Amino acid sequence: MPHSLPTQVAPMTQENLMACPLCGAAKKALWLETQDYALTQEPFRIEECSRCGLRFTNPRPTRAAIGPYYGFADYISHTDTSQGLLSKVYHLARQFATTGKIKLINNLRGNNSAQLLDYGCGTGFFAEAAQNAGWQVQAVEPDAGANVLATKRLGGDQNQVKAALDQIPLTAAFSVITLWHVLEHVHQLNDTFGGLLDRLLPNGRLVVAVPNPNSADARHYGAHWAALDVPRHLYHFTPASIRQLAAHHGATVETEQPMYLDAFYVSLLSERFRGGGAPTALWQGLLSNFRALQTGQTSSRIYVIRRNAVA
Repeated sequence: MPHSLPTQVAPMTQENLMACPLCGAAKKALWLETQDYALTQEPFRIEECSRCGLRFTNPRPTRAAIGPYYGFADYISHTDTSQGLLSKVYHLARQFATTGKIKLINNLRGNNSAQLLDYGCGTGFFAEAAQNAGWQVQAVEPDAGANVLATKRLGGDQNQVKAALDQIPLTAAFSVITLWHVLEHVHQLNDTFGGLLDRLLPNGRLVVAVPNPNSADARHYGAHWAALDVPRHLYHFTPASIRQLAAHHGATVETEQPMYLDAFYVSLLSERFRGGGAPTALWQGLLSNFRALQTGQTSSRIYVIRRNAVA
């Protein structure tokens, strides 16, 4: 059954981007037509920049109007619901993946102090795990409900979880800044990416995880691929466009890492959107990961990014 927006919310206000939000080029072309299968069933277009290759949802809800598109119980990263098969799979995968994420940031720390910013922390699950692992954690979460849950998880200090990046001073110096499936949601792409880099220590690292539309499960499901998640996902980053984004800001993708578990969760959602079942989703997840062993194109990927040294 399709969900619907709360009746008290005014109809969506759209903005139509006349230029690429990354490189500013005006020339763009339709890449895919899809719809909001998770909530409203509204149609959306994804366009591709003819210069840099960035794919972006266009038109899209304005920043002021997009809130209701997150307002449903199935949006687990904001609610922590544990009801239903999908949420159980999500929680199991998250628990397993968090162990690997903590290992990754520990390896990136080097001689730096253990200062971490988790940007878009959701309900604070990873931030809490990092804090328990000895990191000094600050977080940003604009969703009010998720912010409350994250604050509680991190010990109740309301100064620890901010609502916006501009509440974190530029003088802050973080060893690692993490964005776990967050960058695809931010309206001000260049401002946000640049602002995060500005808050790193000179040898700090930005860790970005995003869905990969080059993956086998993305190609299989096409417009039904759940990780398109329009209009909540404003961008649809390929490995090449992440490298373009980094280069645009004087940074470099240092390493890339696979995220194998995402193929199963995304395939479960995608099958639900087109009326399939869990066995088919399991098979597609396995097939996607098998192909990724040859191509490296997992359903989602992690990018470790560093600023280039100033000559």
